Amino acid sequence: GALELASGSSSSTSCAAETAPCHGTRACCLPSINSASELCVSDDGRFLYISNCGFGRGSEDSVSVFGLDPATGAARWIQSAVARGHPRHFKTLQNSSALVVALHKSKALARYMVDRSSGQLVLCSQHAVGYPLTSIAVCELLR
Repeated sequence: GALELASGSSSSTSCAAETAPCHGTRACCLPSINSASELCVSDDGRFLYISNCGFGRGSEDSVSVFGLDPATGAARWIQSAVARGHPRHFKTLQNSSALVVALHKSKALARYMVDRSSGQLVLCSQHAVGYPLTSIAVCELLR
């Protein structure tokens, strides 16, 4: 449904659904919204990965994993791996065995290991880069 803001003349606004004032910003009044930034199907076509940037209370910053039915293409939710800091672009590495994610607000890169049998992600490391990231490019050297 629609979100209604309580009217008033003070500099603080409050939400009809909230009891605490927003202290000059309407960010806390926003509904929980997740916005997909990047979509990618695994090399073998079995899994779909989606980066979610969360806005508002109760939203999530994550990389969601879905299994894809080989006959119909229907998606089945498997996991939402936490990716704090507005995950944007990501790139799969080494035949889909790893995933590198650009974290815009955290100003960092996160590296996840990919379980090839289940598609699930496990966070391995996160490295600060000092500036907001919206995309990444990866050059893999083959041995």
